[in-house]
Amino acid sequence: MRLLLLLVIFWIIASGSAFEVSPAQPNPGDTITLEGIASPGQEVSLGSSFSLNLPVSAGKYEYATEVTIPQKPNRITVTARDVEDFNAGVKMGIWITKSFPASSGTARISQRDVPPGRYDLKMFGSALPGSTDIPVSVEAETEVKADSQGR
Repeated sequence: MRLLLLLVIFWIIASGSAFEVSPAQPNPGDTITLEGIASPGQEVSLGSSFSLNLPVSAGKYEYATEVTIPQKPNRITVTARDVEDFNAGVKMGIWITKSFPASSGTARISQRDVPPGRYDLKMFGSALPGSTDIPVSVEAETEVKADSQGR
């Protein structure tokens, strides 16, 4: 399966925060470390997003990967375009799959406070007629609190 990684963005939403990211130019699958300074006790929001195109074959699309969900609070949002439906499955001992109908060719799911951990994930469904690939965007967020030193 050929995937196009279109965009990777990391951001920190906090005024007065300084941080370093390593590696400086991460590749898909890399573990990323953020270190920084904020006000002591300050809550800092961290987020990442990426987009990919899933190829369509015989009117269907599919993608499987492993994901690591960070500490709570967290939120993950997945949006798929040019689809008739969107199915998301996660393996938590057994596969749990949920279906989401599309509206005007777009399906979106968003979940808060997913239990932290490493999961097998799959996305699959039916494409709109004539679609050759399915644009998918994924956004993830979590919050951390700076210690008494502001780290």
